[in-house]
Amino acid sequence: MTDLVAVLKQPSGALSQRSAAEQMEMLTTFCRAIGVTPEAFMRALEGYEDLSAKCRALEAKLSGESTCKCDTLRTELDARCDNIWAAARRACCPGNILYSQITLDEYSDNRHVPIDQIVQNFGAGYVNSFPVPVNSAIRLEQASRPGYMPDEIRIDFALANAGNNYLDMELRFFLGPGGTTKGKQIGPTWTGNEFLNKDGTQIHVEMPKYRGKIVEVGSVEKMAIEIVNTGGGNALTSANVRLPYDEAKWYANCASPDGC
Repeated sequence: MTDLVAVLKQPSGALSQRSAAEQMEMLTTFCRAIGVTPEAFMRALEGYEDLSAKCRALEAKLSGESTCKCDTLRTELDARCDNIWAAARRACCPGNILYSQITLDEYSDNRHVPIDQIVQNFGAGYVNSFPVPVNSAIRLEQASRPGYMPDEIRIDFALANAGNNYLDMELRFFLGPGGTTKGKQIGPTWTGNEFLNKDGTQIHVEMPKYRGKIVEVGSVEKMAIEIVNTGGGNALTSANVRLPYDEAKWYANCASPDGC
């Protein structure tokens, strides 16, 4: 970096007088000093939309002035480069990684998230195990895992006495830290017959959007569901709730990046 700055401070034409080999040698020396390859350095710089325009402006100033008067522009470019490498090092530091690549790889073939953990002692009216009697509720949540973006909701219920009174089941989804914290409700209050036909066959329901965008479940968050049995007939003996997502797309964004 010192050699590059020294050249920029020299009178007009000094940079252009360096041969291509000399310029490449300077770039290689600079990249070796900060521990990256020239190719990686150039790829990082390409992330700035206006960088090429600034470089052209700098070149014009260098060739049009007897003495370089581009200190402000050069300082700004140097600061941008420093920011690039600071961000890269933070991203690649193991101490800043929430989940290892080994753990992420283990989820590369998962296609849905089961909401099957019963929250204990959630509050008055909530049971700690199945069955769920009439006028009672149960709260289920997912296990801890890396973040994801659910596409659909799929639900199966089993009711006592082979019942099909799915209309009597009220369902609400919540996103939050999990446990006894209620979290933010996602979507409307559903009824069971929006997910199941009278013969018990599934109805695949699209996950509702939040502010017009796909819901993101963070790695330290949990999706939960509350099921309330409002009916006068049968107890809810079991429930199977799953949130499918595109595992190929998920892993394409979570695979190990080059250079880290």
